[in-house]
Amino acid sequence: MFNYIKLLNNATLFMIMRFVTFFFSGTGNTWWVVKEFTDIASKNGYNAEMFSIENDQIKNPSILSELLEKSDAIGFAYPIYGANIPPIMREFITEVKRISDNLNKLDQKYCYIITTIGYVNGYGPFKIKNTLRSIGLKLKAHINIRLTNNISTPGLKINPVSSKKLEKRKKKGTKKLNKFFGKNIKEKKYIRGIGPWLIPGMLIRRRTAPKMKVSYQRFSINLDTCNNCNICINNCPSNSIIEVDNKIIFKKGCTACFRCYNFCPTHSILYNGKFADPGVYHRYLGPIDNLNLKNLKY
Repeated sequence: MFNYIKLLNNATLFMIMRFVTFFFSGTGNTWWVVKEFTDIASKNGYNAEMFSIENDQIKNPSILSELLEKSDAIGFAYPIYGANIPPIMREFITEVKRISDNLNKLDQKYCYIITTIGYVNGYGPFKIKNTLRSIGLKLKAHINIRLTNNISTPGLKINPVSSKKLEKRKKKGTKKLNKFFGKNIKEKKYIRGIGPWLIPGMLIRRRTAPKMKVSYQRFSINLDTCNNCNICINNCPSNSIIEVDNKIIFKKGCTACFRCYNFCPTHSILYNGKFADPGVYHRYLGPIDNLNLKNLKY
């Protein structure tokens, strides 16, 4: 006999579940993953939206509050930097915490985390779970999508994977996201990213966290090759790059995303005062060809 009750329950869920994912993406990996997840939800008939935390609208407390209130499933997505959350995402979660006291029934919403990694997620689900609990959100789902490392500098030469290998990882990532979405719509608990690598992750985090705070001190400009295009200034997610007296200055607040370093068209950004030959230290320009930097902000 056909199960009409089950059909009715599924139809009700189909009509009401609304996803919103707040993301930060330094050079495109997380943007691509969130777009895939949003597309999967939309193709299955669900209302799904994605918002960069750099978006000026999201910085408006009333708009952010409205998005949180009207959503049934709330997600946060970010890359893992040195077994840690990028400072800019941490600041965003702090802002959500600030306004969460005025929101109704936040603890009843389905909350999920999507991270992108080059190797493994040394940060894991436990610390973010505690952080979200302070906001009133209960972490129900957590997934890592492995794409590629995006940093290759003098002293840390780790070039991005080949385009062929990246495409294979993207296909695998899409399969994982489809399964992840399936768990979400059933509102099942689905936590991934727990393993022995979390132990060395704690040690790595202790070493890298102080360095991330002063990452801006490592960058400088080769004025002889700089063409004053201002791509670095206009696309810095933390507004930590400014021009003063015809000189480009890097300020405290840098979130260590390396967007400026990777996307500089003349490779004029020096790291620790050294020129990084792009033929040796490959710049990562995102998971798709001709990535529009505006995608990362909007």
